Amino acid sequence: MIAKPYVGITGFKTSDEVIKVQEQFKKNGFLNNHISYLPMFGFIVSNNRVTDITSEGHKTPALKNLAGLCELLEPNTLPMVHYYTPDNDQLFEELKKVFNINQLYERELCRSVQLNQLDGLAPIEQVEMLKEQFSDLEIVLQVPRKVLNENDSEQLASMLKPYDGFVSYVLIDPSGGEGKAIGLKHAIELLHALAQAMPITRLGVAGGLSADNVRHVISTIRKEFKEPFSFDIQALVRTVDKKGLAFNKTGKFVYESTIALTN
Repeated sequence: MIAKPYVGITGFKTSDEVIKVQEQFKKNGFLNNHISYLPMFGFIVSNNRVTDITSEGHKTPALKNLAGLCELLEPNTLPMVHYYTPDNDQLFEELKKVFNINQLYERELCRSVQLNQLDGLAPIEQVEMLKEQFSDLEIVLQVPRKVLNENDSEQLASMLKPYDGFVSYVLIDPSGGEGKAIGLKHAIELLHALAQAMPITRLGVAGGLSADNVRHVISTIRKEFKEPFSFDIQALVRTVDKKGLAFNKTGKFVYESTIALTN
């Protein structure tokens, strides 16, 4: 069965952020089946956090605290680890450690991960090992800027086709969390090409979304691409100092997303 689409916000670090944004989603009809999209709560994790599970950054919680943050989330939400490592060959081993910390996977606190490899796609061998170890893990394969720039839609579809059935989602993301926008015409072209190549994978877009433009961007894509698709925001819902989520921005983003999805 194809995975449910999601509306995501990435960069949660504190319990206050999780609680307040969850309430914003609930207020706008998520979590109660009024909106068929899952609210995705993205937690940024890197190999540095695996080395020291007590360390944290401006956008990244300490791994020792991740289970507690996920425990705050209600049913019909999608907690997700957004993971980066510079060592492709260690991706599986590192994520195995992540999901075993405080029995994160076994206790069903978090069973989804986005693979954020900057210079290329996550190796399919590593993806296969993840699915063998964690059979219910929902994997988001991020397609980064470098891959998007070096391949046309036909080449990209051919490159991604082998992942169909191993990943639950593919996310077209030229931004890498930096707020850089994807062209709408290009996004629509890629979505159509990938839908043909990956019929059982849920597609998604990210990059340059904000509370001010999400209604226009999502509504425009939906007019041309009829399948439900996921979308995610990170950089443009943060405070001025980048140290936390700005609740006025997250609230407006959720509201505008709801309008885009229900009109």
